[in-house]
Amino acid sequence: MLYSYGVLVPVFTMTIIEVLRAKLRVPETIATSQKPFLRWMVPVPLQALYIMVGVFCIGAATSQLLTDIAKYTIGRLRPHFFDLCQPRDLQKLCATPYTYVESFMCNSNATEHELKEMRLSFMSGHSSFSSYTMLYTVLYLQARVPWRNSLAVAARTVIQVALLCLAWYTALSRVSDYKHHWSDVLAGAASGYLVAIVVPARPEKRNAPSSGGSDWCRPVGTQESARNIWQSQIFENATRFARRAVSGRCEAWGIAPLFHPYGRLLMSAGSDTTVKLTLQPEQPLHLKSRFHDVGVP
Repeated sequence: MLYSYGVLVPVFTMTIIEVLRAKLRVPETIATSQKPFLRWMVPVPLQALYIMVGVFCIGAATSQLLTDIAKYTIGRLRPHFFDLCQPRDLQKLCATPYTYVESFMCNSNATEHELKEMRLSFMSGHSSFSSYTMLYTVLYLQARVPWRNSLAVAARTVIQVALLCLAWYTALSRVSDYKHHWSDVLAGAASGYLVAIVVPARPEKRNAPSSGGSDWCRPVGTQESARNIWQSQIFENATRFARRAVSGRCEAWGIAPLFHPYGRLLMSAGSDTTVKLTLQPEQPLHLKSRFHDVGVP
């Protein structure tokens, strides 16, 4: 049950968000490849989903590895140890107080698997895995949901709170059923949260630093394939670029690039508040393309 919702919920959430971003033509912020794979140009949304799910799987494996190392190294007894083992000569073993008992015999009919599991209390695997998967999904929603209207923000917040509550409930259930001590659960949750924060370092596209450090002087062009660059986006970017250049705040940026299947689209601002789009091919063109000046009102 744990691994079912711990894997399916994040993957399903990431798939839905990436599909919505593609449908609404949201500019991509992840560094993707422009090279074909087996002569097939992989769509940018599919590349983004592959990166996100891949990082999620790496983090999940890291969290599980840290948990298993702690379990098999420390070997702390579970709270239900006495009921499960029912050690022989208990009064004799406990005759000397504050002495660590290393040798004992169980008097119950517990299976070998149960006797092995009773020594794996620290850390809580359920707590660490649920904490990692749910916090990863929460951080993913915070980073990849671009809409800022009140309804979208409210829906995102509700989903994030529900995911964190699910992780918290999973951790508490391990204490209530006497499978772990409270400290085991706390350590597992801390480990899962730490991995969720450290592992998923997103490969952002890099912009050259501006002289003034202002957001006005960042290149407006988004580095994505022309399959996702529509005329409306080109016009909007060109308009924004021209307004910034004319305002005198972007003197450091004479040209802003946009990626195109056949090369790069170079946007340059003119003195007459116009933007000229020029195609700089990376390979010989077999079609005719015209780019007119875009006037800015």
